[in-house]
Amino acid sequence: MGSSVHASVLTFLVFKLPYCGPKEVGNFFCDIPVVLPLACADTSLAQTVSFTNVGVVALLCFLLVLTSYTRIVISILRISSSEGRHRAFSTCSAHLTSVLLFYGPVVLIYLRPASSSWLDSMVQVLNNIVNPSLNPLIYSLRNKDVKLALRKALIQGVRTSGV
Repeated sequence: MGSSVHASVLTFLVFKLPYCGPKEVGNFFCDIPVVLPLACADTSLAQTVSFTNVGVVALLCFLLVLTSYTRIVISILRISSSEGRHRAFSTCSAHLTSVLLFYGPVVLIYLRPASSSWLDSMVQVLNNIVNPSLNPLIYSLRNKDVKLALRKALIQGVRTSGV
């Protein structure tokens, strides 16, 4: 509820700001941090709401996930068999990789003080193209047949490249 209220307030604030000069963003993804510098008025309220809405909420969620995984790792380390530990780590590693690939760019976009056009573009590509593309691969690597096929393809690729 609180996050959607913040999002509505932020959207209202951004659309009500006066914009002067060029109305072009130097990025292919039009997001709040990219649009705010184009405004001719004080954007401190919009920046504060944006930081609170995305930054703090995302950071709290990430910390909760990190706390959960810390507890999971501690529980896994208590498993007596190495096979059991390996299976548990294999199951958790796919989800943890996806979580880190999601939260990393969010932190880079919303929780840094200065903006860099090049970094903004790279982070947006990572967040909007690379992550969704990698998720099926990450989760399918838990399948033994997929792992075997990937190993065969990599070995064959190394052999044909002459390395």
